[in-house]
Amino acid sequence: MPKTITVSTGPFRDLPFPGHADAEEFDREAGEAGACVEEADASVAYRSTLPEFHKAFTPTVESLTGVKRGVNDEATAKAKARSKTPDKVEDVLESFITYANRVKASISETDWTALDAAARELSAQTKIDASPSKRQAGPGKDLLAKADSLLTLPADQLQAKVDKYQGAVEGFDLQTDESGKPDRASLARLVGKYLEYLLAQD
Repeated sequence: MPKTITVSTGPFRDLPFPGHADAEEFDREAGEAGACVEEADASVAYRSTLPEFHKAFTPTVESLTGVKRGVNDEATAKAKARSKTPDKVEDVLESFITYANRVKASISETDWTALDAAARELSAQTKIDASPSKRQAGPGKDLLAKADSLLTLPADQLQAKVDKYQGAVEGFDLQTDESGKPDRASLARLVGKYLEYLLAQD
């Protein structure tokens, strides 16, 4: 029997979508043996393994190139402008992708080849971990509780938080309701992405 996958989009909550009964059925439909495991590994890699890799590899980038991670001035200024206490707003650092692209543009091809080799060496030692503590299809109770707490803030404080999170998490499309207020589940996912970003900075 196919498993039902629930997905929320905007104000439509927990929409049921019929999935696959097992990995074998997925592979048959995909026309490729092992396709289910490959898709699952790729999903977990992007969701949890890459942030760990960013965290572990950043010191190597800085050591080999001498280039430090910068601050996202636009996102930081926007967050401060919307806050009643701008002096308490922490700088929003540039994303790892922005940082890596900046590094690549500033070093020689030979140095980049060496850095790329170091990245491949580390990635080959970083196993994709599918344990429950490492993967999560949707926002868990802790993230939802954090989102609920954020949604109780005054509008300007909530917006400052959202600006800070989105400044650090590139390409995240935050869903909102008809009044423009962030969707609870979408906000929880943004918080989760931001926490992953913070882990990558350490």
